[in-house]
Amino acid sequence: MRPLHILWFLALVLPALSAAEDGDGSHDISYLWTADRRGAEAYRELVAEVLGPEVARDLQIVIGGTGNFGVIYDRSGTDPADAQRVAGVHHELLKAAFGGRELLAVPLPDRGFSRPLDVRYGEATDLEACRRRFGEVAAALGGEIERELVVLRVGEGQYELALRLSGTPAEADELAAAHTAALESPSIAAAAVRSDSRAVAVWDASSGGPDAIAETEAETETETETETEAETDPPPFTLTSTDMDLRNTINDHIQALRGSGSIAADELLRLMNLPNGDRIYRDVPEVPVGTHVYDKTGTTAMLCGDMGILVARDASGDHVPYAVIGIIEKRARPASFRTWIAQRGDVIRGVSGLVYRRLGETHSLR
Repeated sequence: MRPLHILWFLALVLPALSAAEDGDGSHDISYLWTADRRGAEAYRELVAEVLGPEVARDLQIVIGGTGNFGVIYDRSGTDPADAQRVAGVHHELLKAAFGGRELLAVPLPDRGFSRPLDVRYGEATDLEACRRRFGEVAAALGGEIERELVVLRVGEGQYELALRLSGTPAEADELAAAHTAALESPSIAAAAVRSDSRAVAVWDASSGGPDAIAETEAETETETETETEAETDPPPFTLTSTDMDLRNTINDHIQALRGSGSIAADELLRLMNLPNGDRIYRDVPEVPVGTHVYDKTGTTAMLCGDMGILVARDASGDHVPYAVIGIIEKRARPASFRTWIAQRGDVIRGVSGLVYRRLGETHSLR
């Protein structure tokens, strides 16, 4: 079995430069406000991982009065002192995980926050039916829409195809009407609806199932291993033996997943293939829509690792799988963890784009 084309990069990121639908008298806990919906969704996952499933069930993405997206713990309690106590506990837990000198959880009176908007294209009773609808909508609306479409599991045996938005209700209604007209299908109508953070993304254009990796075994043309460093300057960054050990461990893990064929390996690939806020495909214009992605990210206060397998295609349509393994490190805990994760996300996106362009030249990727 030929090895995957592995591209390594190491980046040192410098310090930063600088709910309920109506107010009900409750006091929520606020963790983040940002203009970026996707950033809010990614941060919600980090908060949920630290605070646990009991809190995660009621973590919501909401829209504030300024139009920014917030991550809040949607509580029913009306005692402000109790909200302050809960916020203090959450801050300490998040600070232990992420570091920094900023407040990571603060109490906030419920101000009638609204939920973000989606354009939805109707329900389906099974995943395969929703995937077929995905294909119809993507074919009618084009590649950029396809990149943003996602199949959501909204209940037991219930699926919906959604396009997540950042605009106003009027803009969402206008877009839904335009999509309904463009689809020209009596069986599919687009509608603007309020999203629910409890809906789970289960499939999108980057999903292909574990067998998409197996299909590439006989087709892989990539044989060489290249090392690429992406550094911020100043100061220069030097690889340490620890970094090398981590890189080798991840490489071994990827190769084992690829060649195992076991039930456990297939399950890991399935989980890595679920839609998420990966930084090697999303918002990376160089990587084509429909590239299958298997990735796992991890974040701490000073180090994050992103590893992913991307299954590209060459000019003849054959699969060309390659792996990008990134280690991004700070030498000290950042003053603002939230700024830090935004910075490193942009670094990874930029390097992923560079990697695809380089492989495109050497392996005739389309």
